Amino acid sequence: RLPRGSLAAARMAVRLPTAICALAALAAGCHAYKCSSDVRLGVVTAQARKGIALDDSTLRHCASQIPLSWPNAGEPMTSIRLFKVWDEAWGAAGRVDAFNELVVYVLQVKARVLIGTPVTCNETSDDLIWSWTKELLVRLGPEHTMGLAIGNELELLQFKAPGVVPEGCLNNMWDRGYLWRKFQQ
Repeated sequence: RLPRGSLAAARMAVRLPTAICALAALAAGCHAYKCSSDVRLGVVTAQARKGIALDDSTLRHCASQIPLSWPNAGEPMTSIRLFKVWDEAWGAAGRVDAFNELVVYVLQVKARVLIGTPVTCNETSDDLIWSWTKELLVRLGPEHTMGLAIGNELELLQFKAPGVVPEGCLNNMWDRGYLWRKFQQ
């Protein structure tokens, strides 16, 4: 985990260029996680086409500890799938630090990120998460952005509980064009 106190300069990340934030964090001794083992599995086949799906807990709590290389292979890990950039339920605290940690990692290993952004039945929430997604996209820059996945697993909305998917949501999403409208925004 990145030492929180050492990121004072990086907390101004939205106003500073990404490279400056990354340098400030690296100068503070922050680095990605490196695992050691005597087990070697050999070369990763087609390594450039493989990546890691970054789970929510790692993003939220320890983005500075994403492995630098494939465990037991030593090949660099240069592709990341991020299902969402942040979740409202996690609160605002920690988001900027998590973004800083992720950006430092991405710059350090020269990774590219496929970023997911949800489309739900809550327009206020969707707009907030989209603003965070745009913020991270700007910080990463096009050279570290593989793509953007809009509306992760929308086909599964029909199977969610009514408390998660309110009445009329599916009709609004598909028949009234909410998804298409949000996609075009």
